Amino acid sequence: MITNAVFYLTELTRIRSIAVCMLIGIASIGTGCASSNLPSIAQTLNETTGQNGQACVRTSDIRGYGIRNGNIINIDALHNYYIVTVLPGCIDLESSPALMFHSRFQEICGGGLDKIVIRGNTCSIDKIYVFENREEAFSAFDEAVERREQFRQRTRHGRQEHEKQRR
Repeated sequence: MITNAVFYLTELTRIRSIAVCMLIGIASIGTGCASSNLPSIAQTLNETTGQNGQACVRTSDIRGYGIRNGNIINIDALHNYYIVTVLPGCIDLESSPALMFHSRFQEICGGGLDKIVIRGNTCSIDKIYVFENREEAFSAFDEAVERREQFRQRTRHGRQEHEKQRR
């Protein structure tokens, strides 16, 4: 009888865990759908620069880097300036005092194969965009952010209009 009670409690706990996970998943889907159509910075950089984000930079050419907006890396290299985006899930990027570029060859490239290592965490590089200088890179980034914000405003305005029509 004790065995049956333990089995029942174990099964009940498992069912509750599954139910909680399902509710969390449903809640995150509900909140995520509103912003899931918002283009990423990488997508807007593709549009504003005409580049595909597959640029490469030799690691020995990197003179310095900086973190922008939490998940964007600006690289000052010997002859060019680069904007690097990382795939989602990269933690500690902004707060890390140092990072290491990791690749199988002597250059890092956009496309998800090369990585950045921060405090033991690995972040995959999504896209790399190349520019002649820092001013050109910052201008392109600012334009991409502005386009993204315009899209957000249009989407928000469209949802508000849709809500008004439904009433």
